[in-house]
Amino acid sequence: PEGMAKHFNNLMFNARSDTLYEKPTFSRLANTGRSCLIAVDGFFEWKAEVKGKKQPYFVYRNKNKTKEHPYLLFAGLWTSVSTGSTNDPTIDTFTIITTEACKALEWLHSRMPVMIWDEELAMQWLNKPSRQTLQQVDAAARLTGESLIQWHAVTPQMSSMKFRTAEAIKALPKLKTVKSL
Repeated sequence: PEGMAKHFNNLMFNARSDTLYEKPTFSRLANTGRSCLIAVDGFFEWKAEVKGKKQPYFVYRNKNKTKEHPYLLFAGLWTSVSTGSTNDPTIDTFTIITTEACKALEWLHSRMPVMIWDEELAMQWLNKPSRQTLQQVDAAARLTGESLIQWHAVTPQMSSMKFRTAEAIKALPKLKTVKSL
């Protein structure tokens, strides 16, 4: 709607776990119980490749290790923001909490979403968010092992806002290398 741009000039897409309780925007949400869980099929990360090009990768839960659910759970915070419109006075929004990358993903990026693997920790974060709970979920996320997650390269086309198809997460064929011969 007209006038909405002013609300989105200073977007903060992710909240860093290490400064969550220091940043006024995020500490206000955390201290008032605005925690949430975000269930996703996976997420994209871009790796700088040769000649400045970036290759997108799709990271997702290892389907072979999935017993309960096939999705990833991220720790997050939510809020409602005024739109300035009388038709739709508020918009609900959320941010994903990020942490240092686990060993399995260090090659791809220095940070990753705080993934929650333990149901008890998930419920603690949802019902009683605190610095201590955040430290627990953050530490557990950084221990995410390669057996829990998988990834593959996807088409660079997926970076375009116009490219919104199932092809966005389809694995690119693996390149043959000297080692594969």
